[in-house]
Amino acid sequence: MSRSRHTALSLCPPPAQGLLEQTGGCVPPEQCSCQHISGGARVTLAPGDHLQLGCKECECQHGALQCTSQGCQGLLPLSGWSEWSPCGPCLPASVLAPASRAALEERWPQDPAGLPPTSAPLLASEQHRHRLCLDPETGRPWAGDPDLCAGPLSQQRLCLDPGACSDLCQWSPWGPWSPCQVPCSGGFRLRWREAGAPAGGGCRGPWAQTESCNTGPCPGESCEARDTVLTLGCANRCPRSCVDLWDHVQCLQGPCRPGCRCPPGHLVQDGRCVPISSCRCGLPSSNASRVLAPAEVVRLDCRDCTCVNGSLVCPHRECPVLGPWSAWSRCSAPCGWGTTERHRSCDEGPGGTPCQAQDTEQRQECNLQPCPECPPGQVFRACATSCPRLCSHLWPGSLCAPEPCRPGCGCPGERLLHDGTCVPPAACPCVQLSLPWGRTLTPAEQAQELPSGTVLTQNCTRCVCQGGAFNCSHLDDCEECPPGEVWQQLAPGEPGPCEPTCQEPNATEAQGDCRAGQARGCMCRRGRFRSLAGPCVTADRCECWRHGRPYPPGSEWQEACASCRCLGGRTVCTQHCPPLACAQGEVIVQEPGSCCPSCHRETLAEQSAPCQRLTELRNLTKGPCYLDQVAVSYCSGHCPSSTNVMPEEPYLLSQCDCCSYRLDSESPVRVLHLRCPGGRMEPVVLPVIHSCQCSACQGGDFSKR
Repeated sequence: MSRSRHTALSLCPPPAQGLLEQTGGCVPPEQCSCQHISGGARVTLAPGDHLQLGCKECECQHGALQCTSQGCQGLLPLSGWSEWSPCGPCLPASVLAPASRAALEERWPQDPAGLPPTSAPLLASEQHRHRLCLDPETGRPWAGDPDLCAGPLSQQRLCLDPGACSDLCQWSPWGPWSPCQVPCSGGFRLRWREAGAPAGGGCRGPWAQTESCNTGPCPGESCEARDTVLTLGCANRCPRSCVDLWDHVQCLQGPCRPGCRCPPGHLVQDGRCVPISSCRCGLPSSNASRVLAPAEVVRLDCRDCTCVNGSLVCPHRECPVLGPWSAWSRCSAPCGWGTTERHRSCDEGPGGTPCQAQDTEQRQECNLQPCPECPPGQVFRACATSCPRLCSHLWPGSLCAPEPCRPGCGCPGERLLHDGTCVPPAACPCVQLSLPWGRTLTPAEQAQELPSGTVLTQNCTRCVCQGGAFNCSHLDDCEECPPGEVWQQLAPGEPGPCEPTCQEPNATEAQGDCRAGQARGCMCRRGRFRSLAGPCVTADRCECWRHGRPYPPGSEWQEACASCRCLGGRTVCTQHCPPLACAQGEVIVQEPGSCCPSCHRETLAEQSAPCQRLTELRNLTKGPCYLDQVAVSYCSGHCPSSTNVMPEEPYLLSQCDCCSYRLDSESPVRVLHLRCPGGRMEPVVLPVIHSCQCSACQGGDFSKR
């Protein structure tokens, strides 16, 4: 923007009157002309004249060009590009500019064969350059609406230096300089920086830098007063201190300056000059937090390095080639402080350093939380829901539903839980349902648990309970038996078992020696009886035996005074006699030759029948068990009784005798076996009365005698 120029000594009235000088005259401001320099020539514009300056439309008003930039969208002039900046910090590809990222992908294609030879993250450095939008009126940087500047104002490219990011580290900016280590006569100071990802690995640049400071002598002293020497050539020459000899420390020298420094063969350490042989060594770390005394040995990587003259001297031996680490192993304990470990291979080269245990194995703690209390015999497991967990999971046909792993209490090792106890799998019981003939058993028999080692045989199949299941095999020298029978294998000279017959349920005594000499062969299964016809049948299909004569099952027959039926191998007889209700003074009498008893008036002779021992056949029962036609002896008859009168106490004396028993002194009882459902025998005791007599009444509770 240009304005008309006025002389410093105006001949016009004071400005308060609103007049301005122009070409020797006084005019109001709206009549002032405008001047513009174009191409080195001065151009004068009258008030109201228009001028096109680039994309700007300008008008001369009050002695100045008033311009508008409405038509400048995308038409503002641009300055030239600046020089490319130095290479910037090394950054991961994700934060680079799109153009740089595309160029990086072209340099390192995302292809396993084209990746850079390192497992570290890919880093790159960028360079930048800039330009400005200019005001077409003044040529200065554009200060108007930034949206009118349409062209790109910055560019990025990958650093042209191929080794710019060979260090692979993302370094932080350098920290501030430390105070000078020596106040005068030649000192130095340090500054540090930190390495980002990858933390410590592959970082080859310096961790620290040093520079000289306070090289002048102390006021009023010479250099020699502080054991230093005046050096006119280059007092700040590297190295100046023992620290400058350390790895990962960069000594910055700069332009040579005169001043004080340690004499030749000496360097600054702890604020004073010491011989180089007394210099300590710093371990290559981010802060040199550990230093080594001269001649001290430390193991770095695979070498034993010695501190000599401020530097670590390491033997030139090849390190073993270490493979990648394996995954961490499963924690040794699900709780209560366990350990986990990982391993890697180690290949020793010829004449190289031998492999060390710490190079191939690492351990660390895991699962530090305390364990909950478990029942006796059980332990806390990280996966208490694994299969199998119970002995029942081994049974054929059972299902152990897989569940997600959950911690909890369970049996240790390979043991399984059974009835609250952890047992080895070999000790798990079996159920009979897993037998080849298990489907023919009753539900109660199928669910019956048999201990490990149980041997069961049916026909020619022999089964042994092993590990929760029956292991079955075919017997040699064996014959298949008819239905209801099983093969009985006997060793030479071994007596055979007693095979029950249909005659036994009706017998009055147990048949304990029915087949004592039986040889091997087929015999009735448990719960079945050998019938008269030959096959083995259940009890309800047995024939009945009555007075030594067999009757088919279900048959009926008449006896002298009764009707009898064969029901379930048992004879049931009933008499067809009407019920009797005898009058007072009458007794029930069974007349000889008569089937039914009748009422008769009791005679004097009958009243005086003496006490005597009688015997009759009875059917005995105890719960569901029974035994028919058993000879039972008992006492019956009258005994005298009297009452005497006395003139003294007790004045009346009564004598009452009862018809009492006397047991057999040699065999006071006999043992009978009642027949029970399922073929089971129930032993019972029956007293044997030897004689009867009248004696003082004793009561009838046999168990108390």
